[in-house]
Amino acid sequence: AACARARALSTSAVRARITPLVMPAMSPTMTEGGIARWALGPGDAFSAGDVILEIETDKATMDVEAPDDGVFGQVVVEAGAKNVQVGDVIAMLAEEGDDLSNIQVPTSRIFPSVARLLAESGVKGSEVKGTGVRGMLTKGDVLAHL
Repeated sequence: AACARARALSTSAVRARITPLVMPAMSPTMTEGGIARWALGPGDAFSAGDVILEIETDKATMDVEAPDDGVFGQVVVEAGAKNVQVGDVIAMLAEEGDDLSNIQVPTSRIFPSVARLLAESGVKGSEVKGTGVRGMLTKGDVLAHL
């Protein structure tokens, strides 16, 4: 059983290696910004601390650095885009050796547990006001609505 558990954990870890890069908040009051320039393109390898992109705010243009080593997977929001909300997916990052040909971009900002609760209860997400970070729905929001 321990061997099967270890195998399952390693499989899920492999699936989780392609991760979304979200629009960061460059200040405590920032709610949106623009993509000034992508410093990397699909397939480009990077190291922790390398500049990935430049973000435009209402006050300045700032570099966003890579938190870890990896490979740039896919641009989701093109350079020149304005009014990108903090927390929106702007790119997909991967690890060395990942298959970049089949990257799936998340289409929803709903946690899987919240999506499951909505489906089980028959409630539409648009009927519930989100109280989480940046208006995201929480399980508590859905339960309070029921």
